[in-house]
Amino acid sequence: LYKVMQTFNLMDVVPVAQMVLGVVKFFVVCVGGLVIGIISGAGSSFLTRLTTHVGVAQPLVIYTTAYLSFLLSELFEVSGIISLIACGLVQRHYAFSNISYKSRTTVKYFTKVLASANEIIIFLFLALELVSETHQWHTGFVLWTLLLCTLFRFLLTFGMACLINRFDTMRVRLIGYDEMFMIAFGGLRGTVAFSLAALLDEEDLPMKRMFVTTTLVVVMFTVFV
Repeated sequence: LYKVMQTFNLMDVVPVAQMVLGVVKFFVVCVGGLVIGIISGAGSSFLTRLTTHVGVAQPLVIYTTAYLSFLLSELFEVSGIISLIACGLVQRHYAFSNISYKSRTTVKYFTKVLASANEIIIFLFLALELVSETHQWHTGFVLWTLLLCTLFRFLLTFGMACLINRFDTMRVRLIGYDEMFMIAFGGLRGTVAFSLAALLDEEDLPMKRMFVTTTLVVVMFTVFV
């Protein structure tokens, strides 16, 4: 979707046919990433069955196949994030059943360390950008962005949770409204959005500074408020 919007930005007029193709590409990118992730997860599940007596290689197989799913998705220009999520879900249900307790513990805690380290690096980078960049403030754009992001976050969270409560008959208990609120309120930090905004070409999009500033405001608002 990001690349589609970049392409549309370069056009003087966006024909209806191109809009339709953009929507189609969005679904192709999502489904393509999902398929690659599932295949990679299935591959790791098969490989872990062959490493029963080589416990030290099991975490390596898990991480390598997950990263491979991301690389393949980028190669075929589909969603790497969806691919990673799909691969992780398949690995959690199947590959983790084939590896030892020590390997599961290694994967669990090493992943937590990586996640924490990456989060620290991202927010350090955000802090540097916050104090060093030349910002372009637009009150209306900032307020509308905050309002719409928050509104749709709550709508999607409550909507999906209600659907799960309605149709997931295997659940031990329903998701409460207080839990829905915490899920909705606890997200929206926007670091991925900031990375995408920072990658914009200012020659193609002169308002890049405004997008970066607005994204920083969203990040700061959802972190501290």
